[in-house]
Amino acid sequence: MEKIKNNQEFFDRVAKHLLTQKVKAIEKNHMGNDQCRYLDCNGNKCAIGCWIPNGHDAQDAQMGISNLMNTYEDIKEIFSNVSISLLERMQSCHDSHDIDKWFGRLKSLAREYYLDVSVLEQYAA
Repeated sequence: MEKIKNNQEFFDRVAKHLLTQKVKAIEKNHMGNDQCRYLDCNGNKCAIGCWIPNGHDAQDAQMGISNLMNTYEDIKEIFSNVSISLLERMQSCHDSHDIDKWFGRLKSLAREYYLDVSVLEQYAA
């Protein structure tokens, strides 16, 4: 499994993924409400899901990133060099913000975590 080197590598891949995919990874839950997923039935992946290897049980998990890492040691290892707060904030970008707000939210997060924003340049309007 691919271990992330640092916050910048994590940010770059997630930003590219979200801004290219341009849809949320969601499915209806048993109550009929939309629920974000690491991998949805259409093959879409969320900010964390784009790092989970295909076929891994974690793709079907329905829990936050902290619980995910506590449940799957190999997933914890993938994310071990990334700030837990950045993991949570990037996931929140996918889960809690409208798609048309992702670019601005990602830019703000990059500034907050002192990350290079050049990956975003190709997606600027």
